[in-house]
Amino acid sequence: MAENFLSKRTEWGKTLGTLLLFVVFSIIFIYFFIRSGKLAVSVDSGFHFSRAEEIYQNLKDKQLFTFIATHAFHGSGAGSFLFYPTVFLYPWAILRLFVEPVAAFYLWYGGMLFLTLCCAYYAMRRFAGDRLRAILFALFYTIGAYHLYLGIMNYVLGEFIAYTFLPLVFCGFYEVFFGDEKHWPVLAVGMTLIFYSHILSTVITVGTLAILFIVTLCFKKITRNRWSALVKACLLTLALSAWQLLPFLTDHTKELADPPFGFWFLCSMQEIWARSLENIANNHGIGFALILAALFGWYFVKNAPKERYVYLLGIVFLILATDLVPYGLLNEIKSLAFLQTIQFPYRFLAYASLFLAATLSLIFSEMLTHFKGRQKYFLCGLIIIFGLGSYFSSVLPALQRVKNQDPAAILAPPTDKLQISEDGKLLTKENYANFFKYVITYGETDYFPKVAFSYNKILEHPKAQGIILQKAYIDGRPQNVQTKALANAKKYYLTLGKAAKVDLPFVVYARTKVTVDGKEVPFKVSSRGTAVLTLPKGKSVVTLRYAPPKIYYVLWGLAVISWLSLLVIF
Repeated sequence: MAENFLSKRTEWGKTLGTLLLFVVFSIIFIYFFIRSGKLAVSVDSGFHFSRAEEIYQNLKDKQLFTFIATHAFHGSGAGSFLFYPTVFLYPWAILRLFVEPVAAFYLWYGGMLFLTLCCAYYAMRRFAGDRLRAILFALFYTIGAYHLYLGIMNYVLGEFIAYTFLPLVFCGFYEVFFGDEKHWPVLAVGMTLIFYSHILSTVITVGTLAILFIVTLCFKKITRNRWSALVKACLLTLALSAWQLLPFLTDHTKELADPPFGFWFLCSMQEIWARSLENIANNHGIGFALILAALFGWYFVKNAPKERYVYLLGIVFLILATDLVPYGLLNEIKSLAFLQTIQFPYRFLAYASLFLAATLSLIFSEMLTHFKGRQKYFLCGLIIIFGLGSYFSSVLPALQRVKNQDPAAILAPPTDKLQISEDGKLLTKENYANFFKYVITYGETDYFPKVAFSYNKILEHPKAQGIILQKAYIDGRPQNVQTKALANAKKYYLTLGKAAKVDLPFVVYARTKVTVDGKEVPFKVSSRGTAVLTLPKGKSVVTLRYAPPKIYYVLWGLAVISWLSLLVIF
């Protein structure tokens, strides 16, 4: 018993040491950025920064849930919060309550990198049982060039967050079908966390798991215990994520616009290799270290079947990210139109990074077996230094952006109400609020009604412009109206000389409610997808709000109870 206690104590000590190492890594990753006190905006930053800002404003009003935009997104009532997960934006918004906005983002970003390190480390420990290999895998997976592109380079934050949990999903799949099926909750937790992060990543991951499942059935007999583990993982995933799924059933009607689907921004294998060797954070490469794993990994996995399959998956996903796959032809096949939800084949680079980082960690592990004692740890230290150097090489363009000392680079207030901010402009704690006065490049009208959806071409869409400019129409005449933004609601103060039909610049959904002077009233939907109602002569206070069904809170409570149960039982 004493030996067992000492063994556990030693294990806990090593785990704590590993976590402290990851904290050090995370501090190093963000140190020079947070020290600059600046953020460089990009075409994708506006959407996610605005969502975090809306959550922050609601938290200031002591409102936990955010369903629609009444502060950000020009107060249009946009419901991207209903259909685009926000769970991992809450830590960012909470940090905004305590620190200035630029620091809040970098602290959140460092926290997500730390979480990525932890998830990757856990997955590799379960898969290979080697602590040192798990540390190296966590490091090189986290600093993958594509991951850094999603994060600090271009702020594609939904996919950036989802990247964090990919190791858990595939570790969980491995446990259910090949490892210890008693660890089936890992699969459920991983899938749920990806669903909390990014819907398209969820779709791609589920599709990948489905294919792997079919292949597994063809070559392996699945025992009753493993079938049971799979069913339990699916049920737990449903219990944990049903609340997030509900708005798709209650509010995602045929009148709402969906993002356009297709295959865009294709790249060649030659470009993948060239951009990877450059080792710059970008969406057409995986970085120098991982591309070397793709090139030489075959030698290290040839005598290890389990590792060979991992390496082959990395190569397959690398190919899927290129135009070696005839995506142009797939665009023309109607029966395969569902594949167009992928949109950008380079998204497969996240999965290629996962499996090739596993192979890279195997290569390093094999190298380390030839050394012992101090020599082994010295070599491991050199590998870590190489990894950190690779990180700074990848993010150098991002660092150069925030080091720009030109006063003209600081984002000034817009000179036009429909102005789009320039890529690369800098935010500081003093001018941070200016960013939300600009029209969002990509995502301003996402999940608008189809009649007002601009396909990111707002300057060509009068109906979208009117909503963004907050133009009300009184008996067909445009007019500016006094407003007040609340959490998930907006008040409009009107004074009419006679009874009139009023079209308010607030997009409506299936669960939108309208009250006039505190009394709920019926309304109609205008030709631009906004609320229309008839008001009497005199002063009126019209409140438009989103009211989720009660079952939403029941399912949310079920998820909380399920998470707590997981912590207690497992």
